[in-house]
Amino acid sequence: MADSTCRRCGRPVLPIAEICPHCHIDHPCDPFLNRTVRGNIRIESVIGSGGMGTVYKGFEAHLQRPVAVKVLNTMSGTNQRSVSYFMQEARVLSKLRHPNLVSVIDFGQESDGTLLMVMEYIPGRSLESLIERERELAFDRVVRIMIQVLSALEEVHRHQIVHRDLKPGNIVLEDVAGAQDFVKVLDFGIAKILQTNTFTSIDGGLTAAGTAVGTPQYMSPEQAQGLELDGRSDIYSGGILMFEMLTGKLPFDSDNIVSMLVRRMAEDPPAPSSLRSEVPPSLDAICLRALARESGERFPDAAAFREALQGVLHQLSDQSGQGTSSPPGPTSRSSGTHSGQVDREVMILAVDLDGSMHPQEELETFIYRFAEASGGFYKAPLQGSVVVVIFEHQEVSAGWLHATEVAVQMRLAAQHRFGASELKMGLSHGSVYGHSGSDPLEPDEIPIGPAIAMSMEQARRARAGQLLIPAEAADFLGERFELHNASSGELEVGAPRPRGSRPNPVEPTLSALPLVEVDEEGFQVLERSTATRRLDHAIKRVVKEGSGVPLMLIGPHGAGKSHLVTYARRLALRTGLRVLEVSAPSEMTDRPFRPVFDLFIQYLLPISASDGPRRHHPEDLRKALLDLGLGAIEARLFVDQYVAGTLDDPWTALNGGGGEPLPYAQICRALHVFTPRERRQILTSVFRMILKRITAQQGLLVIVEDLDAADPGTVSCLASLAGSSLEMPMVMLATSTRDDVEELGVFSALHLPALEPEALEAFWSQLVPRYKGITPPREILAASGGIPMYLTSWIQSPLDDVEPPRGVLALMVEQLARLPGRVRRMLLIASIMGQFFEPAVLEGLFPRSSSLMDTLQESNVLGLLEIYPPDPRWWRFRNPLIHQAVYRSVSRADRSRYHKNIFSSLSELDEPLSQRQLLLEAVQASKSVRGMEAARRTEVLGDRFSIAGDLDGAMDWYLLSLEFMVEARDAGAWVDLERLGDLGLKSMEIAVRLRRDAQVKHITELFEAVNTDQRIRLAILSARQLLNNNEHMAALRLIEDALDEHRSSSPLLAGLMVLQAQIISRASQLTQARQLLRKVLRILERNHERLPEDFTHYPWLVALLYGEMSLSDGDEEEAEKFLEIGFQRARVVDDVNGVLKALQLLASLLPSHGEPKRLAMLCYEVLQASSLTLRPTHHVVIHQLLGRAYRASGDENRAKSSFQEAWEIARELGWSSAAKQNLQLLSEEPSAR
Repeated sequence: MADSTCRRCGRPVLPIAEICPHCHIDHPCDPFLNRTVRGNIRIESVIGSGGMGTVYKGFEAHLQRPVAVKVLNTMSGTNQRSVSYFMQEARVLSKLRHPNLVSVIDFGQESDGTLLMVMEYIPGRSLESLIERERELAFDRVVRIMIQVLSALEEVHRHQIVHRDLKPGNIVLEDVAGAQDFVKVLDFGIAKILQTNTFTSIDGGLTAAGTAVGTPQYMSPEQAQGLELDGRSDIYSGGILMFEMLTGKLPFDSDNIVSMLVRRMAEDPPAPSSLRSEVPPSLDAICLRALARESGERFPDAAAFREALQGVLHQLSDQSGQGTSSPPGPTSRSSGTHSGQVDREVMILAVDLDGSMHPQEELETFIYRFAEASGGFYKAPLQGSVVVVIFEHQEVSAGWLHATEVAVQMRLAAQHRFGASELKMGLSHGSVYGHSGSDPLEPDEIPIGPAIAMSMEQARRARAGQLLIPAEAADFLGERFELHNASSGELEVGAPRPRGSRPNPVEPTLSALPLVEVDEEGFQVLERSTATRRLDHAIKRVVKEGSGVPLMLIGPHGAGKSHLVTYARRLALRTGLRVLEVSAPSEMTDRPFRPVFDLFIQYLLPISASDGPRRHHPEDLRKALLDLGLGAIEARLFVDQYVAGTLDDPWTALNGGGGEPLPYAQICRALHVFTPRERRQILTSVFRMILKRITAQQGLLVIVEDLDAADPGTVSCLASLAGSSLEMPMVMLATSTRDDVEELGVFSALHLPALEPEALEAFWSQLVPRYKGITPPREILAASGGIPMYLTSWIQSPLDDVEPPRGVLALMVEQLARLPGRVRRMLLIASIMGQFFEPAVLEGLFPRSSSLMDTLQESNVLGLLEIYPPDPRWWRFRNPLIHQAVYRSVSRADRSRYHKNIFSSLSELDEPLSQRQLLLEAVQASKSVRGMEAARRTEVLGDRFSIAGDLDGAMDWYLLSLEFMVEARDAGAWVDLERLGDLGLKSMEIAVRLRRDAQVKHITELFEAVNTDQRIRLAILSARQLLNNNEHMAALRLIEDALDEHRSSSPLLAGLMVLQAQIISRASQLTQARQLLRKVLRILERNHERLPEDFTHYPWLVALLYGEMSLSDGDEEEAEKFLEIGFQRARVVDDVNGVLKALQLLASLLPSHGEPKRLAMLCYEVLQASSLTLRPTHHVVIHQLLGRAYRASGDENRAKSSFQEAWEIARELGWSSAAKQNLQLLSEEPSAR
């Protein structure tokens, strides 16, 4: 098997591997995953692949929506004719606009020649799966699906395109507007573009004459013969679709494809009624006409086929007595059939798209889909940005109910799709005529009339997300919908009423209350009505619908984010939601992922202000998790990750209690045993499990303040959890001063810009009643910069006869001098601690504990400090601007003095706050504690983050430590150069893993390797960095030079030689590479008792590499021998990663040698080994391999049981690719393999 390498770690993996055994990334050989294409689309996962290309799920950053990205693998871009043909095809397909066709959003060629197409992402189910499940579909359902398919084909054929691959797998069914089976036709990968009118191919000879392309089971006779095609070929394929939906089988069904195609060309097809006797004769006749062998005997076009089915649909509906609960197929917009004719009295829904943040064309397509799916007649913009949907009806009351239900569903769907309901709608009833005065309205005429004008005016007056109706409509809608008073005597339509509830008198909702919302404590939210409405709606959605949304308040300091957070907290508590909250600034991060852990620990182990400053005992956490319902494995993983790198962590305990830095070898060993990616994946999955169990008991509001200031690991983890809020009764509300953090794109943004002058004056006028009736000087309003906090600060402490400072920060610095001396002193000391501090730390600096608490309370009354809501043992500055102002006013000399006094106070505590002290010394080192002590503290924090898998955080701490140590060396202080080299290697290891070339270069300039082992390790890291950048020859030269220089017996040389063998094998010199690995094995055997800690996995790793290369070289006997040797060596040292990699390689070999039971036995051996610590991800891989072994041995019951186990674990973990893969294996039949 050809050699391949993992796209992340660069290590060798099998090309067919679904997961890298080294770094555990999904689809390790797929170069497109995590790649950004077209400038703003990040490819996330594989949806499926075929002969023409691979389809990925991507995320478009600008519009915050999922998309499908098809990458063509048959046109590499090296053939200019191929490029030209693809571009021509893509341009034509991008012009197709029809609700039953997938929209093409973008297309083009990347700089590396890759041809791709970006399409609308459709999360429905395939028609193929529906037929497999139900076999024979109801007749009216078949007809409705076929009408929509044919309507799509009309649009396709109108642009002179033949689909050529129409089949159930290329048809997706969505649920739209509460109705099922809305059709989307996919995959034009082999479509042929035809010259206008002549249907002559202009594909440039890409498809040779006599070549049949498509899926054989659905080919027309002429397509099977490779003849010229036109739209009637797709009609034949549509006939097969119809036949299969009616009978559950294909015409001329046979396992022999050739025999089936020959019979299709030589024989007339059987009637569907021959396989299903109750099929009506009318459907028989239509299906057989579509399946005529000669194209001239079929329907002349898709419109004729569709019209025949529409006639039958009315008969079927009359016979069955069913209405039109399923979506009627959209009719052609150019035909003069029933849907194009509008009676005099109709319902008119007008939608104004003005002011939307999304492209009008996209919103139009969205509305068009709803109109067609709901029996409406869509009209493109009549004036400017207003579109109209017209509904026919037989009775006024039913018309109002139907049109209102569609409008409310459209509003809700817009909110789900676009992140906010941007549609402004008006609904009315009345007469409509054509522009020529004709009645009824002709299909292509522009509608006019008083009802049209009324609804358009309503739409223009409406706010975003608002549906306005005339007051008289309350008689028809009052019992079905909540109705609220609006302007001009109109009514606003709210949510549907629960069934059986009685209507209440029309009254305003919480969202419609005045802008100043005052509760019993006088709390106010001023001039932020849009944000309060969104918060109101989100929390109501949790209570009423059981689903939530992630929201992000974005604005500068002082814009009102904290006030809105308080508003949301109080609203949630009043409605019965549980509130968990945390502040995420990195200065709080004395442990990896601390803000995320703090969120859950405040639920698991509630604390009060009277609790001492103790650490949470791991056993208490484990018991609380088990009581919540988590499994023993998940509880252990949570606790292990929580204590990672701390005094309770076994890795740290190995080095004498965790107070000193760990050696480079130990860090590397920890990263090998539990990779950062797996840590983060498992940690996020455990957090998600906890959220599910919490929200199963009650709704939840999660508040995360200052998320943009958090460490990268926390940002990534919380962003992943935010996406889960859509699936559970939870609102995640975050605050940020920035909107350019890519990972936070999952949040729906609520921008809080500076207030305009008019809004600022209104804000002042609302503040005045509470503050002595002060009038607003114009210069103060101008100096505020539109920031509300400026005005509130000025009112609390006006500066008389002083020109107002520009900006909030300058104002606060001026006001500090006016504070009482004791308050100012306490603030200055607290500011040295950071934005957050523990009063216990300050107690030794005040003569009496009571005086400290009195001063804290006084600061709280002045609006300067507050108790930190998640942990009442902590206090914080109420706003980061206050902290900045206080800290700025402290002189450098005072900072040093205060800092020294704080740590004296810490040392006198009965129970030292060692974790906090460690962090404070590290953070403040650049201000006071320069030198080796600062370097030691920060290096220990770097070790902690490395072990816990937060490499970004580790990189920050290591670089800080390295710079402190270099600074001490350059200042003349004594520095242990060997320790400096070890720190440099740790820093470089993390930078290489993160692929940060600039940081690697910076690190190598700060230190030198001082002994042989360090020089060899530095050479290994440098070679890995070159390989990261695909500089194979440069890496090979570096390795050869290092081997020539270090002709020693050091076992570390094995690391260089392994890299050398991998590079040589890439050049197809497998024999030479294998000989080199043989030499490495001998070196490892001679030095097995003195292998460094980070090389203990090399004996099994090299054996597996040798076996893998032997397999690629065709020596299967040698391969099997060394793969089993590698397996046993990994078992001896209890290395789970090695055991799994060996099993994955053996799984590609043993079944083909007739030894599937041997593979099953090895899998069982691993599952039952008590010495191996298996994590959930390991169980997924092992059970999948076990299932494959059983299937290969013919034991299908055990195979399905193993796949079921793997699927359930992967699904619980949120490991979507593994869950999907095992579900596919579970659904396969043995004969399909």
